[in-house]
Amino acid sequence: MSVGADSKSVALNIDWNKFGEFSGASAWASTVESYSITGFNKKIKDAFMGELGHDVAGTTLFYLMSDGTVEYTPLFNLQGKVK
Repeated sequence: MSVGADSKSVALNIDWNKFGEFSGASAWASTVESYSITGFNKKIKDAFMGELGHDVAGTTLFYLMSDGTVEYTPLFNLQGKVK
């Protein structure tokens, strides 16, 4: 996961061969899929992946914004931000 050159987007690559078995899905693509996460109103300073809760459904993307605030998006609920 990396912050875009514009500081208002994040590139996310998921290797389903590695992540799929932990995703809770019964089947997954055996490829690396790339996503562009957009729609931020502030500049992103850094981006991290972590978990909230005790299972894969809590996998969350955290964004440290330039003003010191933190925005987050649950990985399995990226509607509206992913292209």
